[in-house]
Amino acid sequence: MTRTQEKTRTKANLSQVVEHLNRMIADNIVYYQKVRHYHWNIIGDQFFPLHAVFEQEYETTSEVIDLLAERVRALGQIPLHTLDAALSATNLEEDEAVPVQKEMVRRAANDLARMVAEMNNIHQVMEEANDYGSTNMIEDLIEKTEKRIWMLRSFLGEPIRT
Repeated sequence: MTRTQEKTRTKANLSQVVEHLNRMIADNIVYYQKVRHYHWNIIGDQFFPLHAVFEQEYETTSEVIDLLAERVRALGQIPLHTLDAALSATNLEEDEAVPVQKEMVRRAANDLARMVAEMNNIHQVMEEANDYGSTNMIEDLIEKTEKRIWMLRSFLGEPIRT
């Protein structure tokens, strides 16, 4: 890192990055619980494949939460870690309903699309903070999440949009 980059990578810049990372943790915690709920409560003719899809979604999401929290720690901060804090910080909504199978898939895809939009916003903040580790991480997450959206929307027969 050059001196110019060191000067522009301030605590204020990194604190904005951490704030966004914590919001992403919150979103992923809420999403995790939503797809776990869908995994438990799916019924209908697509039970077996969707039961497996939702299991893969919550397992993947658990890994994402860990990745984000460890990045916050690498930046010297404490990651968001309580359910109350997650519910206060999230951009997503819990799902108390038990929707029909296709609606479960649609809601999951829509939440992932909201998270991609947030990741695109945070990407700019990370670049401005010269936080290359977080920038690379978020670019990888965007690509992987867009693939997950594609797969869910393909199941629905809907156009691919993020």
